[in-house]
Amino acid sequence: MARLSTDVARASSAMKTLLGFAAAREQRMTRMKVAKLLYLADLRSIEHDGRSGSGVVWLWQKHGPFTEDLYRVEEALKSAGEISVKPTLNLFGSPEFRLTAPPLAFEQAERADRFVEHLDAILAEYGHLSPTQLKNLTYETAPMQEAQDGGERNVILDLDETPTVPDASATLRRFQRMLDSHTDDDEPAPRGCSEKILDPLRTARGRANRLLLDETRRA
Repeated sequence: MARLSTDVARASSAMKTLLGFAAAREQRMTRMKVAKLLYLADLRSIEHDGRSGSGVVWLWQKHGPFTEDLYRVEEALKSAGEISVKPTLNLFGSPEFRLTAPPLAFEQAERADRFVEHLDAILAEYGHLSPTQLKNLTYETAPMQEAQDGGERNVILDLDETPTVPDASATLRRFQRMLDSHTDDDEPAPRGCSEKILDPLRTARGRANRLLLDETRRA
């Protein structure tokens, strides 16, 4: 089976927007911070909209959720002159890369969709955290907890996106016609009339992420 791949175009737009918002807030961004904030924005997007927005396929790699696809995204933006990447040292003398972009106001964002709102909200709540604090936070999220339980690195993180619920009205009408015309209690439900369609539920994973983020906001 072919491995899922990152949507580079979407990821580039998300990264550039995140860095632009961070510059407007005068928040310093490193490569690790950018990755963790994009990941948290995806979790927030799934919580509110049932789907991620960054285009990134996340794995358990460097310091938690990451993918080497982000190097390609970063290099593409750098080559296009959209962002700058500066190697530097952190407070402990270890190498790190600082990413910057021109300040971007919310109203100027190219992708005027819901994910832009999630990026802005995540920066407002967590943009002040250090790379290590963000790393520790992501390790406590449900997808990372599940990956750690499995004990295997480089696995795709299951963000458990909720698919769009199909329109069940036609199936329900057909089901009602069958009920009206038959009295046999053993009559099977019509094809396609499953509990998944009739009663879609939020997953426990979504609730776990929401509780974690709420607890962190209060801390």
